[in-house]
Amino acid sequence: MTSFKVTPSTTQAGGHPDVTIDTAFSLNPASDDVKSVGVVLPQGLVGDPNAATRCPVASFKADSCPATSKVGTTVAQVTATVVLAETPQTVNGDVYNLQPQGDEPARLGIVLRPTVGGLLPLDKVFLQSTVTSGPQTNYGLLTTFDGLPRSSGGLETRVNSMKLVLSGKAARGPFMTNPTSCRQAVSTASVTSYDDANSPKTATSSFTPTGCDAEPFSPSVTGSVGGAGQTKRGVSPTLTTVVSTNVGDANPSRVVVTLPPSVTANFALLSHQCVASIFAAGNCPPEARVGSASASSPLLPKPLTGPVIFTQNASTGAPALAVLLGPPVPLTLIGAVSLTNGSVGNTFDGIPDLPLSRFELTIDGGGGKKTGLVVNAADLCRAGTPLTVKGELTAQSGKTATTTSELAPSGCESTTVKAGPGKPRGRLTMRFRKKLGTLSASFRSPTAMKRVRLRLPRSFRNPPRKRHLRVRGGKGKIRGRLLTITTKRRSVSVRWTRLKPGRSLARRLKKHPRLVFVATVTPRSGRATRLRLGVRPSVR
Repeated sequence: MTSFKVTPSTTQAGGHPDVTIDTAFSLNPASDDVKSVGVVLPQGLVGDPNAATRCPVASFKADSCPATSKVGTTVAQVTATVVLAETPQTVNGDVYNLQPQGDEPARLGIVLRPTVGGLLPLDKVFLQSTVTSGPQTNYGLLTTFDGLPRSSGGLETRVNSMKLVLSGKAARGPFMTNPTSCRQAVSTASVTSYDDANSPKTATSSFTPTGCDAEPFSPSVTGSVGGAGQTKRGVSPTLTTVVSTNVGDANPSRVVVTLPPSVTANFALLSHQCVASIFAAGNCPPEARVGSASASSPLLPKPLTGPVIFTQNASTGAPALAVLLGPPVPLTLIGAVSLTNGSVGNTFDGIPDLPLSRFELTIDGGGGKKTGLVVNAADLCRAGTPLTVKGELTAQSGKTATTTSELAPSGCESTTVKAGPGKPRGRLTMRFRKKLGTLSASFRSPTAMKRVRLRLPRSFRNPPRKRHLRVRGGKGKIRGRLLTITTKRRSVSVRWTRLKPGRSLARRLKKHPRLVFVATVTPRSGRATRLRLGVRPSVR
């Protein structure tokens, strides 16, 4: 290999350059020919296969890929031997986005269309390569075009150089994207020949992205905690945290998530920890699996998924969470677990420069007291229980961001109240979506009822009369925030939609404030029963 150069048309970090990959060869001995050319692009220099149509392989082999699947061009300098005379030729071609095969993340195809002077065209050349990434390439994209021809149309041919230009933009939007880090970006080429296929020749090329200070970085950390039967103190809840970034943001390199003190570590589960040596060998017992994770990328058709393993730091022995993601891109993240001032935290450091727009980690709960890796230190549904989760993130660009949000207390949006043996009972669920509430409630009595009155908290506005109300088992009448249902049955149910919170409640919805609904159930005979139905609504 006499030269190898990877050159983006712009070095702006996170920009969308045309990327030129230029490789030239000399032959020794002179009878040898290039067989394969492989290139590993630097970590963070990626192409988006969703930015172009995916051409079926059958259409590619017939040179009938749609123009919307084109993602670049190529030029090869070739020498053809015609009647003992060597004839140089410039061979042009196109690069297409092909339909992946199996679990491949992406596939590229090159069509070269050669001619020699005024003679009949030589055979077209079709080259394909899967696009892969993983720890073996330091998460750079690897493409290898194998089987470059030694002859075409009965003539001997020799490839002297190849230039590949991958487009910054394709038919459906940006295709190539620069690294979001401003560290030196190194590419590697590997070339084999027919006479020496097992001894590749290698070369490197590098450039340094610029303008990291111009990259936006505004991530968010959200999540939920609890579940049916998982909200009481001392019970292990299902815990989910989600880290999200915006399209065009720099990619995170470090993520620290700190839980509220109401959700703490379950030290009883230390016996389930998989020691570092066993984890490295891939032989952790099933009880070391404490959850699951997924990572979504705009470049992949579906999220990467995998288990979360409770293990330890190989150097210090400190508790750690290992996330094993893949395929088609195998990715292992080791998070350091910490306990500071009563709050549990987890730190993922050294994250590759990959466009992961959403990372979700779930710690399993349920099954009773202290069965999961975390445990409730307070009743999640009680007013005043702290649920603030904090995120501290560092971008590949060096920017930092701190974000807080409230964990959604799952299992608190519904409540059932029983007044006692032989007394009425009620069930109520409250959910908000886009700041409009939906209330679902049902009431049951051992004997026929005469009337049910349900009053909304003062923090709600007066709802419209009946337009968004549905009652089964009786007739409803709205006056202000009071709903009165007349009935002759032992059970009634109501669904009340588009309930509007007042200004103060609207501002507090993200904190899932506890709301108390008061219902009065009057039987046809006997005394009325008052039910207090307290919930912390779900909010989306």
